[in-house]
Amino acid sequence: MPRKKEGEGKRYPLNMRTTKEVREMLELAARKSGRSLVQEVEWRLALSFDHQGLLEEALTLAYGKPFAKTFLAEAEQLQLMLNHRKWRILKRVFAEAVAEDAASIETNAASIETKKYA
Repeated sequence: MPRKKEGEGKRYPLNMRTTKEVREMLELAARKSGRSLVQEVEWRLALSFDHQGLLEEALTLAYGKPFAKTFLAEAEQLQLMLNHRKWRILKRVFAEAVAEDAASIETNAASIETKKYA
């Protein structure tokens, strides 16, 4: 059996706290997958890094690299603003606008479906 490279396979401690609900979800997932709780946490963390670039990749495929880069840069700036305390009102207003838009889209979709089958 070939020797592992130095540090490969070795585990390093990572202390963390979580909510009861998250722990219960992790425990259930670990039981279903046959992994230990620690293995499940490590697997899910590693998977989150694997998928970091999916949004950029999808936007690039759909709209091209310049649009994808611009969209992501704007989204990052908006996220920074929304996370800042003085922008809490903007968060609420934005959420309300999105909810109104979603309701409008659903109404329009229902109207189109009604006309389509009428």
